[in-house]
Amino acid sequence: MNPEGDALGSALALASLLKRLGKQAVVATDGGIPKAFEFFPRVAPVVGRLREVRVPEVAMTVDVPVLDR
Repeated sequence: MNPEGDALGSALALASLLKRLGKQAVVATDGGIPKAFEFFPRVAPVVGRLREVRVPEVAMTVDVPVLDR
């Protein structure tokens, strides 16, 4: 939800690592990539909601400051 640069960077870095390990990875944020960070490399698909992709076997979170999220 409203990812700042370090949260989005962490998610993209994790996705990049997973892809290098031969896994499929999708980065999901509430609303997609904010305009300020559109220059970040697209190492994996970035979607506005996880519902836009099939049900994942595993989901990981990074940089989540509030447990309710």
